[in-house]
Amino acid sequence: MRRRITATALLGALAGSILVASPATADTPTDLFFSEYVEGSSGSNKAVEIFNGTGTDVDLAGYSVELYSNGRLESAGATSTLNLAGTVADGDVWVVANGSANPSILDVADVTSGVANFNGNDAVVLRHDGAIIDILGTLGDDTVWGADVSLQRGTTICTGSTTYVAGEWTDAGDMVHSGLGTHTTTCSGTVPVDAAPTVSGISPVDGALGVSTTVAPVVTFSEPVAVNDAFTLMCGSDDLAVTVTGGPTEYTVTPDAALALGAECTLSVEPTKVEDLDGDADQMAAAFESTFSVTEGVIPIGQIQGDSDISPYAGQVVSFEGVVVADHEGASPALRGFFVQSRDGEGDGDAATSEGIFVFNAGADEVSLGDEVAVTGTVSEYFGQTQVSYADVEVLATGATVTPAALALPFDSADEPEAYEGMLVTFEETLTVTEIYLLGRFNEVTVSGAGRLDQPSAVVSPGEDVIALQAANDLNKIKVDDGFDAQNLDPMGRGGDPLSADNTLRGGDTISGLTGVLTYTWAGSSASGNTWRVRPAAEEFVFDATNPRPTEAPEVGGDITVASFNVLNYFLTIDEGSDVCGPVGDEQGCRGADSVLELERQTAKLVQALLALDADVIGIMEMENSPGVEPLAALAAAMNEELGAEVYDYVDTGVVGTDTIRVGFLYDATTVAEEGAFAVLDSSVDARFDDDRNRPSIAQSFVDGEGEVLTVVANHWKSKSCTGATGLDADQGDGASCWNATRTAGAEALVDWLGTDPTGVDDPDVIVMGDLNSYGMEDPIQVLRDAGYVELGGGDYSYVYDGQWGSLDYSFASASMAEQVTGSAHFHINADEPSVLDYNTDYQTAEQIESLYAADMYRTSDHDPVLIGLSLGDTEEPTGPSGVTFRDISGVTGAEDFTAFFDEITWMGAVGISTGWKKSDGTYVFRPLAQASREAVAAFLYRLAGSPEFTAPTTPTFTDVTTSNPFYTEIEWMAAEGITTGWADGTYRPKSSISRDAVVVFLYRYLGVSGYTGPSTPTFSDVQPGSTYYTEIEWAAAAGITTGWSDGTFRPTAKITRDAIAAFLYRVAHATI
Repeated sequence: MRRRITATALLGALAGSILVASPATADTPTDLFFSEYVEGSSGSNKAVEIFNGTGTDVDLAGYSVELYSNGRLESAGATSTLNLAGTVADGDVWVVANGSANPSILDVADVTSGVANFNGNDAVVLRHDGAIIDILGTLGDDTVWGADVSLQRGTTICTGSTTYVAGEWTDAGDMVHSGLGTHTTTCSGTVPVDAAPTVSGISPVDGALGVSTTVAPVVTFSEPVAVNDAFTLMCGSDDLAVTVTGGPTEYTVTPDAALALGAECTLSVEPTKVEDLDGDADQMAAAFESTFSVTEGVIPIGQIQGDSDISPYAGQVVSFEGVVVADHEGASPALRGFFVQSRDGEGDGDAATSEGIFVFNAGADEVSLGDEVAVTGTVSEYFGQTQVSYADVEVLATGATVTPAALALPFDSADEPEAYEGMLVTFEETLTVTEIYLLGRFNEVTVSGAGRLDQPSAVVSPGEDVIALQAANDLNKIKVDDGFDAQNLDPMGRGGDPLSADNTLRGGDTISGLTGVLTYTWAGSSASGNTWRVRPAAEEFVFDATNPRPTEAPEVGGDITVASFNVLNYFLTIDEGSDVCGPVGDEQGCRGADSVLELERQTAKLVQALLALDADVIGIMEMENSPGVEPLAALAAAMNEELGAEVYDYVDTGVVGTDTIRVGFLYDATTVAEEGAFAVLDSSVDARFDDDRNRPSIAQSFVDGEGEVLTVVANHWKSKSCTGATGLDADQGDGASCWNATRTAGAEALVDWLGTDPTGVDDPDVIVMGDLNSYGMEDPIQVLRDAGYVELGGGDYSYVYDGQWGSLDYSFASASMAEQVTGSAHFHINADEPSVLDYNTDYQTAEQIESLYAADMYRTSDHDPVLIGLSLGDTEEPTGPSGVTFRDISGVTGAEDFTAFFDEITWMGAVGISTGWKKSDGTYVFRPLAQASREAVAAFLYRLAGSPEFTAPTTPTFTDVTTSNPFYTEIEWMAAEGITTGWADGTYRPKSSISRDAVVVFLYRYLGVSGYTGPSTPTFSDVQPGSTYYTEIEWAAAAGITTGWSDGTFRPTAKITRDAIAAFLYRVAHATI
């Protein structure tokens, strides 16, 4: 710490000294102001200095320093705030520093704080009693204004400013801290404190390694001084002769002879032999020592990197050689530097150290890809990445290449990538796009190994299993980024071409042979913080269209279809920033379109998606809930205008609940009609249903042209956002996030309410649907299963969060309704698509507003809709006559539909493996394009095996398959034979549809296959070695059971249709395996 003296003591000291004439002065400062700002390129060397020139000591109570990061608005509140405390003497300064700054900064700091965590594009504010009295940067603007600088305010500036004036400041240079801790002005009334001299800079830095044998240390003092044999240089036990030159502030200490290799040296400064030159001959208050080690000049890059995340050479000047493996020079937003890697065979031989490093050259154009270079510069840690800055670069040769290091996902540990930081790497496996959220903003995606990542609580139970899977997921992903730290550039699409409305990049797409440099950086904003990224090297990245866009809604069969769709804040009231939306007394900000143009774009896309569903009843979530505003009426009118006929109508509920959004229904008035009045579940019906958090559920019964009645219930439960969550609703650390208790209680209330026949139709056929904000293995979903509701299409995804996929959007059927379900599926038009392809125009250029938008059904929301097929009144027979002929396959007189698998389906009916559904006229249908249920597959395999004698146990194996289930024997036989183990929660989920990979696994176990080894080169592009069920799927391909899809994929998690089941079973029965 520097010496402080009071105003009285200072006057006494001056009385005995020689005073020199003062320059002309300006007005006396009336308040504190910023006098220095340090933002160093190396590490966390950041500080601000506050000057008191008021003529009196100042109590810091009531003063605060605030940080507003990355263009944050004042109305949003400060990112970080430091309330100052203590007293700053007149003429003195108060220094606020980052706690991880270099000692030269911390030695003069009065306080350390996270408020000193700025990066050159942030605003720093000084407040007095709440009012801004000075500012660095501009609130609400993230333009870089103060990166890699040491700004010192001019001596003629006598007051702060509420707007940043760059002309008041002078840059002393990056990493120059010599002026920090003192400030003088020409303002009247300012009496500067005469601090004792200190050592403010030393080169080589203290603890330096790899110092040259010809080094001449440089010592910088805080003010002009005289040195009288003050320096001693000891190397080992030798007191070396030195020659001192320079001064009066910076002195060079040159040894008279070269230093010995391996020497450990200490440079000392004797305090009593150093005196300042301002007339009072102050001496240093304490001795100073700095050590360094002497080695050869050129150091291997691996040695510079070291075996941890911090270089042992941080802060030191080093020299090294290597090959330029990626050139990202140029002005910002380029990375402003290049990556150098050791020549093949010239590494340090340590697998724990990286052979690559980033050289920051502030935008200069010095090298080209393939240059062999010699570099000398200062090592630093910048946002966690080791780099060399302010380097001398010499090109030694051109046209060199380096063999990329082979990596694979998942990483063995979180530390594994550190050994490859800055290196050219390649991932030989095919990687899958598992996150596209930031594609539009930062031109980055996240990829994973062995397919996209599951949301843990969608597939395993909350608690230890979720925590373990989350840890595994964290090791199985990496960012793929461009070569710029900028926002809202033209993003990348498929095939190496830019993203556009016609050239998307979807979740589930893939990249093969990913090659680039591995970096640990941010994307230029805290919205995409420090993480491992692969940046381009020689070529741009090329993604393959492995997950094609659906061109039409999934085939779910049936005579009536029902859909559920979270439409992502469809508001007719334009969001202009005022709290005008929502019920009277509960008004909030509007959430949808920000302009008439955006509303037109949103409506156009949404109409196309709704018409593509072609559903008879559509449950809608997230629409405006304001008096006199009816989004459903607007949508029905727009749909009818597109159709050219009056087809769609809506259930007129008006405002429901207290939230700004609600649920409701559209329906095809030509096929169904409202049966009775709608019913509402809220807290007035059941206190367990907290309608301050869950949106009220709405039930409406409908009747079709045959007089068949069904009741549909639309739901939108509390989100997982943790704001306000306490007690059991707080995050329990089990993976279910927040408000799980509220959602669970709401589910219990819903089940009991439905038991009261809320719409009064006296019909048990019920569909529960909506955005339940719960993943498949969480408590609220289990409540519905335990109550006997059958999950339709379970195991699929509708939503992606943090690169992990699961379903928040569900359809459940009551037991009687489940018998009439012909199929269900998510319509994957939204979750897979980049959000920048939606209706919004924010942050887009005029060209992007055109190129990234199309009035189509893609990216209308962040949730995928759910579609359910129903054949009301039909029931599937668990047993029936052999020799059944199906009416709905080609080649049959009076066939209703067409299917390509005539022989296979005919065989299924002829041998009694399937009896299909019996129609009211006594004929049978197979429904080839409907999704197969898990209980149907059990029945098919049991019959394929010849319906063996088997006595089912009296105690069920699975909690959701009771002895009264018509397929109880078949499912228990599957369990006894080891063909199925069910789900981790102890259920079998008999009515749920089944995925293609699960069917293959069942067949593999059914046939007792063992010892099969899959090929090293995969048959299908989306089933890579190491992925789940790779062996079983490769076996099925080798055995001729499956040929996959025409695009070379197998689509393992897609729900299998009944015609495909017929083909698989037919091939099993007729092949020699």
